[in-house]
Amino acid sequence: MDTMTMDCRKIQLAQFILGITDSALLNRISSVIADFNQAGVDEPCHYSLQEVQERLRVSEESALEGVGVTQEEIETESLNWV
Repeated sequence: MDTMTMDCRKIQLAQFILGITDSALLNRISSVIADFNQAGVDEPCHYSLQEVQERLRVSEESALEGVGVTQEEIETESLNWV
């Protein structure tokens, strides 16, 4: 996206936000932006080999113990996602 298009999108977004009258929507937008900024989206995820192996071990143990959610549970939960 070129600079002119980016600036135009920022202005459009700012105008949209200024027009919001629903505080719940404004809170949600603020939360999404905060989460996005905290995630370090430009930085890849870094794990050492030992960390990856530990995560895999824990995941395998959980799967064998039956810990998790079903496809139906995920589908029902996803209905409440944005």
